[in-house]
Amino acid sequence: MALPRWRCLPVIDRGRRPIILQVSGPGKGRGLQEECPGPSPGGACGPAADRYSPRVRWTTVAALAVAVAACDDDGPTTAEDLPDAGGTRACDPATPTACTAGNAAVVACNADGSLGDLVETCPNGPCVDGACTVDVPRWSAFVGARETYLRDLADPIEACVTRHDTTQPLFHGCDDWHSAVHGTWALLALTRLTGDPTYTAIVDELLEPSLLAAELDRLETTGIEYEIPYGYAWFLRLARERAAAGRDDLVPLAAEVAADLEAFLLARTPSQIEAGVQAPEYGNLSWAALNLYQYAVAAGDGARAQMALDFARRELLPWDAACPLEREATFTSQFFPPCLHRALALLAILPPEEAADWLAAFVPADLLLAPLTVPTTAHSAGLDFSRAWGLWSLYQATGDVAYLQLYLDHVETWIALPEFWAESYDEYAHWVPQFGVYAIARSFE
Repeated sequence: MALPRWRCLPVIDRGRRPIILQVSGPGKGRGLQEECPGPSPGGACGPAADRYSPRVRWTTVAALAVAVAACDDDGPTTAEDLPDAGGTRACDPATPTACTAGNAAVVACNADGSLGDLVETCPNGPCVDGACTVDVPRWSAFVGARETYLRDLADPIEACVTRHDTTQPLFHGCDDWHSAVHGTWALLALTRLTGDPTYTAIVDELLEPSLLAAELDRLETTGIEYEIPYGYAWFLRLARERAAAGRDDLVPLAAEVAADLEAFLLARTPSQIEAGVQAPEYGNLSWAALNLYQYAVAAGDGARAQMALDFARRELLPWDAACPLEREATFTSQFFPPCLHRALALLAILPPEEAADWLAAFVPADLLLAPLTVPTTAHSAGLDFSRAWGLWSLYQATGDVAYLQLYLDHVETWIALPEFWAESYDEYAHWVPQFGVYAIARSFE
C-alpha cells in the first residue's frame, strides 16, 4: 500500500530513537501521541502539544501504524523519503514479512513482491529477517540461560508431583491439590519449552484412567469447593496445556471445572468483587477470569469466552483508581500481585484495540517496583515470579524495554535464591518452582 505522509518529531523518550508520526492533516496527529518538550516547527506538536500524552506506549503505536526511523530534520517527510519504505524495494513473496524504515519496522510482504501494511515497529532493536529483535544484553544472556533455569526448577517439581502427601485420588503430591495441579501443568510446559519428553512421561504415568474417572466422579457429584477459584483456574491451565499437546483425557474434567468456575464468578456480590479484584492470594478474581477465558477460547466455547469477556469489562475494568500499578509495592506478604494480575487479565481478555485504549490511560509514566530479595512470609516467596507474569504482559503490550528490565529483575533475582524455591519443602519447594516455570514460559511468547 502507499504509505501516508509522515512528520519527524525530534523527541527521544528514555533514550529511544526519534520517531515518525503519521499525520492526517496540518497539525492533526494520528498514531503516536507523544508529549512535546517544546514547539516543533513543521511537526505535529506546536500549538496542539496538549493533545499528546506520554502515557500512550509502543503497542498502541504499532497498532495505529507508526513507524520508527531516524529524523534528519523535523519537517514533513513523505513515505518515499523513508529508507526502504513505501514499496520502493521489493521483498520475497515467499516470506510473510520484511524489514523497512532502516530496519526499524516490520511490514507485510505482498504476493506481488511489494511492501505492504505495517505489522509492527521495533523500538528495542533492529528488524532482522522480517522480525523485531531485542538489543538488550541482559535479554540475550537470559535467553541463553533460561533452559538451565527451567531444568533447575524442574527438579523439585518432579519430586513433589509423584509424592503421596494427601489422600486425593489423582493430584496427591505437592502438599495440596492445587499445587499438585500446577506442578502437573509445569511438567507439561517443561516438555514444550525444553523439548524433553521425560517431563510429559511423568504426567502420563500419573493420569491413569481409573484415577481420572475417580476425579471426574468427585467433580460431578460434590466438586472441590475449597479449590474455587484458585485451584480450578490452575486446572483449566493444565487442561489447556494437555489438549495443546494432543491429549484429551482432561477434557471431561475441565468441562465440570469450567462450569463451576463460571457459576462462581457470576455469583459474586459487589463486595466480593471488590475484595476479589484486590485479593493477593487464592481468592483473586483476575486469575480466575483469565484462565476461564483462555480455556474457553482454546476449547472453542464461544459462549463461555464471551461470558468471561463480559465479566472482565463489567467487574475488572472499573478498578483503575483502586488498583493502580504503583500500589504493587505495598503487596509484599502474599503470592499474587493483584493490580498486575488485573492488567495481565485485561490485556489477555479484552480485544486488542480496547486493551490498548485502556492501557494508554492506565499505565504509569514510570513503574518503580523492586523485587523482593528475601520473603516476608512463606507465601511471599512466589511474589517475584508472579509479578513477572504481569510485567511480561506490560512489555508485550507496550514494547517498553523498562518493563522487560523489571521482568528480568524479578525472575533473575529469585532464580538466584534457590533456598526459597528448591529447599524447605513445606514452605517453598512444593509450589514456588511452578511459579518460576510460568514466569520463564512467558518469555517464550
